[in-house]
Amino acid sequence: LLSDDDTEIAQNDDGGEGLNSYLLTTLRAGRYIIVTGAVGESSGGFELTVEELDEFPTISVGDRERGRLDSGERGMYQLQLDHATEVSINVTTISETNLDPRVAILDDDGSEVASDDDGGEGKNAALIVSLPAGSYTVVVSAFGTTEGRYRLDVGRPDTHDEGSIDVGDSRRGSVSEANERHSYTLSVRRSAEVRIDLRKTSGSELDPKMSLRTEDGDEIELDDDSGGDLNSRIERQLSEGDYLIVVIGHNGSTGDYTLSVDREGENVRQFQREGEQSGGSRGKRLK
Repeated sequence: LLSDDDTEIAQNDDGGEGLNSYLLTTLRAGRYIIVTGAVGESSGGFELTVEELDEFPTISVGDRERGRLDSGERGMYQLQLDHATEVSINVTTISETNLDPRVAILDDDGSEVASDDDGGEGKNAALIVSLPAGSYTVVVSAFGTTEGRYRLDVGRPDTHDEGSIDVGDSRRGSVSEANERHSYTLSVRRSAEVRIDLRKTSGSELDPKMSLRTEDGDEIELDDDSGGDLNSRIERQLSEGDYLIVVIGHNGSTGDYTLSVDREGENVRQFQREGEQSGGSRGKRLK
């Protein structure tokens, strides 16, 4: 989708069913250009439709909505995030129905940020995604010609409370299930620049990912691979107060890890060998 001066506004490849394209965006009054094409050497006929949508309802983190989809219909909800937030979105069928739900999140330009078809129980849809502050559209659709009633839940992922960690401490843990999250409370007693390291232990298949959040759960920073070798590292100036460190296995990975917090400038903590770590228990301080 281009503006009148050929500037690209939005584009999409497979946002619709199968390999079809689907684009949802808000446009001001004016003239626009729609450019269609084919991926690779594929060819064939196509149908292009453009329709103006009615305003759709808003949904917030913690809300639940119910709806029904007939064949070809979509349920759309406006989601506004004032802070960077990790959200969980679940679409569950209600009562006896043949509905096979799909859920997608679109950004303010109408481009797909994330989607899922069968990530929940059975054919239900479920996804967990970290989103920057902004406006999003949650789109619930049906696979193929299925139809029926559904329940949409938008919330925060469940976490296991692993207790506290102080600056200068280390903790060991193990992510045993896909999408399992561990939360540690970090108390900063005076303003300091800290380095937080999340490392997989030797032989672990975990791809560690880490989120630093305020005490209320608003995300401050998210890191995946800044620590090298798939490990996570966050270096940041923190004011006095309490924070949450959330440990995540990227892409559903599982395994053992070590979490450490140090003041920037101090010697990097030397991690013990895997054989020495294996005798420790989850959530306990390293000796």
